[in-house]
Amino acid sequence: MFAVDDGFRAGRRSLSPSRAEKVNFVLYKGPPPLSPLVPAEELATVEEEWMMRANYIEDDLHWLLRLPHDRFWCQVVYDSSLHECIGSFLHGAPRPYDLGIELSAEVKRKHESLLRLFFFVCLRMSTHKESKDSGLSPQTFGEMIYENFIFDIPKIMDICVLFGRGNEAIVRKMVANIFAQQKRYYDDLQMIVSTTVQVFDTISANFGFTNDILSPPKQINAEEQYHRNQLITMSPDKFQDIIVYLSDIAYTLRCFFDIFHEGVIYFSHENFPLKMAALYEAASNGFIEAFKKRDDAEGNVSSEVLKSTLTNARGCFLHIFHKILFHSFLEPLIGCACVERASGYAEGYLGVFTGILSEKRFLADLQALFPFADDKDILLQSVYKIDHTRFQYIEDAIFVSLDLFRPTNNDASSKDIHSSKQPIVGSSMAEGGHFQNGDRERDPYEALGACAPRVNGIELDSLTSSVKDLFPELGDGFIKLCLEEYNYDCEKVVSAILENNLSPALQGLDRSLAQTVVNAEQANDEADKDSILSQRYNVFDGDEFDVFQRAVDTSKIHVGKKDKAVNIDNRNELSGLKPFYQKYDIISEIVEVDKDDYNDEYDDTYDSVAVGTIDDDSPDELAARRPFVTPRVLEKPGAKNIVAESSSDEEDSQDEKKRDHFIQDPAVIRQMREERYAARAMNQRRGRGHHVASANPPPETSRDVKGGPKGQGQSQEVVRNRAFKERHKATRVHHNRKDMSDKKHKI
Repeated sequence: MFAVDDGFRAGRRSLSPSRAEKVNFVLYKGPPPLSPLVPAEELATVEEEWMMRANYIEDDLHWLLRLPHDRFWCQVVYDSSLHECIGSFLHGAPRPYDLGIELSAEVKRKHESLLRLFFFVCLRMSTHKESKDSGLSPQTFGEMIYENFIFDIPKIMDICVLFGRGNEAIVRKMVANIFAQQKRYYDDLQMIVSTTVQVFDTISANFGFTNDILSPPKQINAEEQYHRNQLITMSPDKFQDIIVYLSDIAYTLRCFFDIFHEGVIYFSHENFPLKMAALYEAASNGFIEAFKKRDDAEGNVSSEVLKSTLTNARGCFLHIFHKILFHSFLEPLIGCACVERASGYAEGYLGVFTGILSEKRFLADLQALFPFADDKDILLQSVYKIDHTRFQYIEDAIFVSLDLFRPTNNDASSKDIHSSKQPIVGSSMAEGGHFQNGDRERDPYEALGACAPRVNGIELDSLTSSVKDLFPELGDGFIKLCLEEYNYDCEKVVSAILENNLSPALQGLDRSLAQTVVNAEQANDEADKDSILSQRYNVFDGDEFDVFQRAVDTSKIHVGKKDKAVNIDNRNELSGLKPFYQKYDIISEIVEVDKDDYNDEYDDTYDSVAVGTIDDDSPDELAARRPFVTPRVLEKPGAKNIVAESSSDEEDSQDEKKRDHFIQDPAVIRQMREERYAARAMNQRRGRGHHVASANPPPETSRDVKGGPKGQGQSQEVVRNRAFKERHKATRVHHNRKDMSDKKHKI
C-alpha cells in the first residue's frame, strides 16, 4: 500500500528537503557550429570549453539516474538547479529546422549522449510507478509535478519536438500519463490557445500581415505601409529571425499534435484555425514579395536556405490545420449514430472550411496536400443530411484557388478536384518541399476565362476618357490596348505609363494608335471568334464537299440528271444491269434427306398436351379459368339472380340452355314467367319477415294487448300477447330498418 501523506511506502523513505543532495547542476549551452568565418584556433577553444561543460552535465545526469526512486524524487522536487538545467536544455537544444547547424564529429557524439541522458531523466520524471516496490500514487504524482512546476505546457511541447521524432510511442505514453494524472494541464492548454492567437495578431500587426478575415477592411495608413516595407528593408539577421520564429511555432505545434491527439480539440476554439489561415496567407504573400525585392537588391547567400525553411513552416501549418479539422470534427463523426451530434460535427467542419475560402493561396496549398474529396467522403458516409449546395460552393472556390496559384505551363486546375489524391504540381507549394520564387499567380481576370466580365461600349469609352484626360497625346487605340493588357484597371495603366514600365507587348506599339485600326482588328477577331461556323459540328465535316473548310472540285457537282435525253428503245444499258439484279433472284435449294436416319432433334413427348397454346394474359385463358360475371353494380335495376335449389338443377338448366331453339313453346314461356313472378314474390316476403309464406296461410287471430284499466292488473293472455308483440314488432310497419340497411350494403 502507498502512504497517504507523501505518496511513498511507509517507513523511513519520505519526501523531505533534507534528503536532497546539494548538487549544483551546470546550465546547458548550445554546441558551437562550424563556421568558415571563425578562425580554427578560436573554434577549437570554444569547442573545448563546450566539451568540458557537457562532461560536467553528463556526470551529474548519470549520478541522478542512479539514485533510488525516493531519493530521485527528493532531488527532482527540491533541487532548483536541476530544474534550471533541464529547462536550459529544452529551450536551447538545436531543433531540426535551425539554420546553419553543422557540428564537428566529436561535438556531435557528445551532444547525442546528452540528448539521450536528458530523455531518460524526462522519462523517469513522467513515470509515477517504476516497479512493484517503488512508486507514487497517481493523485500524489499529479499534485507533485503540477505544484512544483516539474512539467508545464511549454516543456511538454519541447519534449515532443526534441524526442518525438525517434521515440514517438514512448513520448506519447509520457505525455498521456502526465495529462491523465493531472487534469489541470488541460486548463493550461486552453490558455496556450489564447496566447498563440495573440501571438498571431502581434506578428500580423508588427510586420504588416493585415490579411485577417475576421477583422473589417481598413485603409492602409503610413505606419502599416512602413511595416510592409520593413520586410524588404530590415537587416538580414532580423529577417532570418522572423522566419525561424514562424518555423518554431509551426514545427512545435505539429510535433505536439502528432504526439498528443487529445489536445488538438482545444485548438479548434477561439477562431484559431481561421487566424492561422489568415496569417499563412498574409505572411506567404509578404515574404514572396520580400524575397523578390531582397534578391534583386543584395543577393543574399542564405536566401535559398531561408526559402526552404519558410516552405517547411508553411507545410507544418497545413498539417496543423488538417489535424484540427480531422480530430475535432471528422474523427468523432465516423461511427456516430446520433443525428444531432453528427450534424454538430459536420456543421463545425463546414463552418471552419467556409471561413477560409477567401484565403486563396492557403486553400490551394491545402488542396495539394489534403484533398477536399477525402473529407467529403467521410461526410457522405455519415448520418448527416448533406447539403450539396454548400459542397458545390466549396469545390468551386477550391477550383478558382488552384487556377490562381499554378505554373503558367501546367494546366493542373483542369483536373477534377473530386478525385485528386496526389499533391497538385500547380499549387503554390512546390514538389519536394522547395519554395519556388517564380511568379505563379494568375490574374483573377485571366483565371475566370470566358466567365470574366468583358468591358465594352460606354464603360470602355469612360475608362479610355479617364486615361486620356491625363495623357492627351496618347491615341484611343493605344489606351484601349493598355486597358486590355492590364485587365481594365485604370490605376495600373496610369502607373505603368508614368513609370515607363509597360509590358513588352505594349512597348513596341505606336502610342498615337488610332481607334479605327484597333476597332477593325477587334472586329475581325470577334467575327472569327463569334462566327456560327466556328461553332458548327456536323458528321460531314472535312469531307470532299465541305465548302467551309476546303476548296471543292465543282466538276464533281451537278444538278439533276447527267444525261436528260433518255432513249427508251435502247436496251443496251438495261442488258448491262441484268447480271447485277440476278444476284438478288429467288434462291431455291433442294436438300436430300435420308429417311433411314433417325432425327433425334425433335421431342414429341408433349404433342398431345396443349402447353403454351394460350397465353396467361390472353382473354381466352381468363375465360377458360372462370366464366365472366357481370358486376352487381353494373346490372340493370330490375335484374335479379335466380338462386338455384341444388347443383343438379343447375346442370340440367345449363344443358337445356345449350339447346338453341329458333321458336320456343309459348306454354313453356308462360310457365317460366309464372315461376319468375313466384320467386320474386317469395324473395320480397323473405326480405320483410325473414320467413317463407306458405301457399295457404292460416287466418290471422286478433291478440288483445290493450287489456283492462290500469291499476287492476292484467290477465295472463294479455301479458303473453304483449310479449309476442314486442318480439315480432320488427316484422311490420317501419321496424325493419336494420334489414333494409343490410340489403343496401349487399348491393
